[in-house]
Amino acid sequence: MRILILILGLLGLAACSSPEPLIDRINVSDSKYNRDTADCRQQTSGGFLGIGGGSVADCMKGKGYRVLMGSPGL
Repeated sequence: MRILILILGLLGLAACSSPEPLIDRINVSDSKYNRDTADCRQQTSGGFLGIGGGSVADCMKGKGYRVLMGSPGL
């Protein structure tokens, strides 16, 4: 029973992690990129238990970045 609970807990934690999107950063300063990324992470972390808050890739697209990988539509 303990092993089952441990496995379910680990699966739950794994489901919470999502890969970072690959974003084209040409002509964007590090400070602007970091500020925009932090803003998008904060915006998308909402929702019930972090579910349904949207994706960082979509937020970065909305800010004018070109998302190379990590967008749900890819």
